[in-house]
Amino acid sequence: RMYAAVWIATDLPDVDVFVRITDVYPDGRSMLMAQGIQRARYRNGTCPEFLVPNEPARIRVDLWSTALVVGAGHKLRVIVSASADPLYSVNPQNGDEYKGSHPNRPGSIKVLVGGDHESALVLPVPTGQDAPPDHRPNTQICPSN
Repeated sequence: RMYAAVWIATDLPDVDVFVRITDVYPDGRSMLMAQGIQRARYRNGTCPEFLVPNEPARIRVDLWSTALVVGAGHKLRVIVSASADPLYSVNPQNGDEYKGSHPNRPGSIKVLVGGDHESALVLPVPTGQDAPPDHRPNTQICPSN
């Protein structure tokens, strides 16, 4: 499966990372190939884990499976944003699960692209062998606060 490994640094306790991949044709048209979203607090499984202010964090955004082929002369466009409203509910970025309890919190989010924090788009390449299993947990027992 395709995924984006997006390294971010933010002054917020929680953000969404939305990634959209488009196929850009030689004539400039751009066609959606895949998209996905990951709430940062759930980056390591189903137990919420808030971000540490301004500390780099790796967010894996699953882009699911596709059988599309990128043609010769085409380019891939990677779009990263913190919202996909109205497609997905807005993250209040204040630590609350849903907006409404407290005011939404504005902040700064940086996508890191170099050094030890290299963001990347990971694409499967057919090799004739089975893909490695995905060992990320589907469910977890979370400690109660």
